Amino acid sequence: MDRIILLSNSTHSITKYIVSDEYIRRCNDLNKVTPLSISEYLESGAKVRLTLMSSESIFDDQLVPVCSNVQSDGKWAWSSDLIHYTKHHYFQWPEGFYKHVKGMNYMAPKISSDQSAQIHDLFHYALHFSEDKKKIEIEEIFL
Repeated sequence: MDRIILLSNSTHSITKYIVSDEYIRRCNDLNKVTPLSISEYLESGAKVRLTLMSSESIFDDQLVPVCSNVQSDGKWAWSSDLIHYTKHHYFQWPEGFYKHVKGMNYMAPKISSDQSAQIHDLFHYALHFSEDKKKIEIEEIFL
């Protein structure tokens, strides 16, 4: 199952990172620990799209949220199950994400309901390329 990370570059341009199970397996290193500040940042991101579904981890039988759960800090948006893989399996985020988090002093900002709705729409558009939405340039990067 692919997971999605979005970076909003502008109102008309996003970078869509497509995260494969294979990439997550390559990142897996139980001897390394993700800094707590990164995990806390991810967990504190605003929930912009929620479901009640769950899926088993690709490494064990732990239940984790599925891709349709999305969190965001207003600039980046991520599938909530990536929090699990970050905390427990040393998932490696795009370098720009780490720079962004550091620039935010490891504190995810609160986002307004309007921002949340915009992020929800962007995520939906990036997943479905809906023709009824305005045209947005999407750069896809496969991890």
